[in-house]
Amino acid sequence: MAQESIRFGVVDGHGHRASTWKCWAQIGSGKNDVYLASRRLGGVLKASFHTSGAWHIAFDSKAFPSLFEETDTPLSRFAMKWTRPPELSPGVLLPCRILVPWHAPTVDDPAPDPNVTWIQTAPHGKALEFAVIFTSPTTSVTEWPARRSMKTELVGQLTLDSGGGVWIVYHVVDWMDPPPMTGKPRFGKGKKAEDIEGEGLRILAWKQEPDGSIVFCDAPARARRKPISS
Repeated sequence: MAQESIRFGVVDGHGHRASTWKCWAQIGSGKNDVYLASRRLGGVLKASFHTSGAWHIAFDSKAFPSLFEETDTPLSRFAMKWTRPPELSPGVLLPCRILVPWHAPTVDDPAPDPNVTWIQTAPHGKALEFAVIFTSPTTSVTEWPARRSMKTELVGQLTLDSGGGVWIVYHVVDWMDPPPMTGKPRFGKGKKAEDIEGEGLRILAWKQEPDGSIVFCDAPARARRKPISS
């Protein structure tokens, strides 16, 4: 049984990159499950797209007990659960997308990993939208999905044991910075509020779209504590 994967990331051409991503499957297992993770998180959080249609974003079961202080531990290691959405067209499924805004490459990396497929960041005011697309074994594919309709470029492709395909493609879309988020943060073990107030902070956020797919956003962030009223 071998693991086949696609690793990709975004660079700015000036020695900086955004987070890198890995999409993989265990070829030879007969399960046809697909996984996606941001390597910036060290493999402790990943999205799982199981053949059964029970999909989730979850912390690694072995790492979870040691990730948080006892008083800050989430009730479950599952950050989100959902079911496989309807097909976009016969035999074509869109599990998730990843948005990487033009200003996302902030990580110093003068010698990017040659085993990663690097994509030049989007023009100012734009974002790269990566789409993870599944095609069924019976779907005839002569070129990568949305190549003509959305002018996508191919990052990579995997063939599952079932004969189905996993495709990662991308194109440029408009970008608008989201409004400030508020709330009480949950800190990892050994971390404090001061740790998120410096430069270099990154955020990985996600939400479910009306079509049932999940959209991740990988971007720099700035945290600020609200003054306590006297």
